[in-house]
Amino acid sequence: MASPDGHPGVGASKKRLTSKMRALPPAVRMLQMLPRLALASDDQLEHLAKLFPKGGKEAMQAMCNLMQSGVVDCITWQTDSSKPEAICCATGRDGDRLDLLEPIPMPPTAGCTLQDTEHCLMSMVAQLRDSLRRVTREAIDSKDSIIELADKYPLQVCALVQRICFTKNIPSARRSGAGLKGAVSELKALRSEIREKLIDAELEDGPRMTLSMLTMLLQEQIMVASDLIERKDAEAQDQAWRDQVLFVYDRNEDRVEVRLFGETIPVGDEYVSGATLVTTSFTHFLRQAFINTMFAGSRVLILCGPAGSGKEPLLRDVGRLLGMLPCSVRCFEDTPTDEAFWDRTMEASRDMSGGRLAPFIVSQADRLPDETIKMILGIASTYEIALCMTFTPGPRADALKSGVLKNSTFLQMQEPNMEVIAEGLLAAEGARESEGLAPLLAQLLKTLKEQCAAQVHYELGPRTLAQLCTQIGSELRARKGVDEKQTAGAVARRCLLPSLVQGDAQVLKTLLSDLFGYSMSVPDPAATPSKRFARVVEYIMDITKVQPDCMVLPVPPDDEEAFFAEFCKGLNSEGASMVRVPGKLSDFSKEELLGTMPKKGEPVKDGLLVTTLREAMDQPNDTERHVWVVMMTGDISAKKWECLFELLNDSGCIKLATGEQLRLCEWLRFLFVMPGHGDTPTDTFSRSAVVYANPAAAS
Repeated sequence: MASPDGHPGVGASKKRLTSKMRALPPAVRMLQMLPRLALASDDQLEHLAKLFPKGGKEAMQAMCNLMQSGVVDCITWQTDSSKPEAICCATGRDGDRLDLLEPIPMPPTAGCTLQDTEHCLMSMVAQLRDSLRRVTREAIDSKDSIIELADKYPLQVCALVQRICFTKNIPSARRSGAGLKGAVSELKALRSEIREKLIDAELEDGPRMTLSMLTMLLQEQIMVASDLIERKDAEAQDQAWRDQVLFVYDRNEDRVEVRLFGETIPVGDEYVSGATLVTTSFTHFLRQAFINTMFAGSRVLILCGPAGSGKEPLLRDVGRLLGMLPCSVRCFEDTPTDEAFWDRTMEASRDMSGGRLAPFIVSQADRLPDETIKMILGIASTYEIALCMTFTPGPRADALKSGVLKNSTFLQMQEPNMEVIAEGLLAAEGARESEGLAPLLAQLLKTLKEQCAAQVHYELGPRTLAQLCTQIGSELRARKGVDEKQTAGAVARRCLLPSLVQGDAQVLKTLLSDLFGYSMSVPDPAATPSKRFARVVEYIMDITKVQPDCMVLPVPPDDEEAFFAEFCKGLNSEGASMVRVPGKLSDFSKEELLGTMPKKGEPVKDGLLVTTLREAMDQPNDTERHVWVVMMTGDISAKKWECLFELLNDSGCIKLATGEQLRLCEWLRFLFVMPGHGDTPTDTFSRSAVVYANPAAAS
């Protein structure tokens, strides 16, 4: 069903739960009620029906997960003792939330069925769109400052308001006496005011995330305005401004629009929560290429870059910018290649994603055979899908570019602008000296990359930079008023020294002194070989105060007893506990570790890793007493690591084959004990803290 403005599915949630629909098989009924559930398999939907025959909050949470929606939880409360509970709020990622303007009553507990919960969720999805649309208009008309709006509205709304204001203010600034320099000064003053708020450790998660992301948006707007200033010629300024993605509220049409290249695009009303990315020149280029491809091109955009370079998040960010709900399929060896699977998932994307510009992302599409890619192109064309694919560079990508995908738009990932990323991330953490610290951090990682010995476990790119900025922010909030430059040096020592081989530690020492004025001592492992693992454990405990996972290597079988003797001492000193996954990860299949969808008539059986995670979350704990999940990796393959990426990407949850979303408690810590590098790629090491055990010390 299409709405008048051409957004498919906006009105599709008005169906009533008739007796005829109640009689349908669960999977068929669910798909009629909530078409986006087609992103899950029939087996997953049937399993959900068996697991939650009476429906309820857990069933609703599971369906939100299966739909890849922006909603993490539906919050209910009872406003009146004489009335049933009602859904009053939807929460998103990173503490984001959207209050429903009209609460949705939950079905009574007595006699409640899964069908009733489905109908309730269907009503909530419709109300979520209406609420987002109405609060966006309310925020646009508000006289409150953007900082005050951040206390009331979700990030999506606040960012949209700031983009509309910027689009309106820059042309006015060019005509006024203060000019663009005055506009830049105002943007910088606003960013400084927000940073003062962010340094408050008591700030709630939702407003903190919104304000953090607004500092990144302000950095983008400062860069745009500064670029206009550098163009002295009015005509050059006009052209540069027309090349921007501009946001306008059209009061006559009562809609927010994006304008670029002469195209006018209505911004969708889908709730898309969570943190956004720092904008660089490549981000801007990707936005232009996406819009141009989807309006004037093949409607197929390929993003090619190394593993772990952030291709999928960049594409998802473009969809969120347009108020659309992206869908993604990550390709593995067992990804279905049949037409029914791809037809089903793309139809689900078309029906409930917000419009024709909602990205449908096929990650690692170069793993698929040519015939499957041809089939995907055909289905995407039929459904008018905004199709995006990601590739890693190599012969296979080259063959696809000159073959079956020769008519597509190909973009090559560029080297990340580490200085711009560092400034955005530091400002988002509340660092007052973000402009001065950013070039120092970028130079530190660049020089380490150039001067250190080549090691597979060294990752000195954006992920390490993000780890540094996050931990700097944590220190600044914990110890207000500290010297930010010294703090940055101390954090760099904490995060980088543990992973370095002995010779490279001296390089780090020199750089920290030269760049940050930070004095660092370098222990000589060979001088005290008996303290080798004590030092390793100290590093592990130190770096995981913020980072939830750590890889330690090499710990060959002969050293395991000595390592664990020291690790247990470290646990005792911290008041922490440990559970171990039986055996070695390398000895088990993905299914044995994570579980499978049970066959008809069989009970659900968790995999070894999932069983251990549930056991760990049942241990006595609190935020100060961590529970460690310890995994012996063995000689693990790159392919085996792939099934563990959800554990390593700090998402806080693992999606199981049954459709269940296993949510991991914040007090969990994960330790991967590795005999050596093996086949583990640098991309995998980049997802975790790494402690190098310096085997030279043993001699």
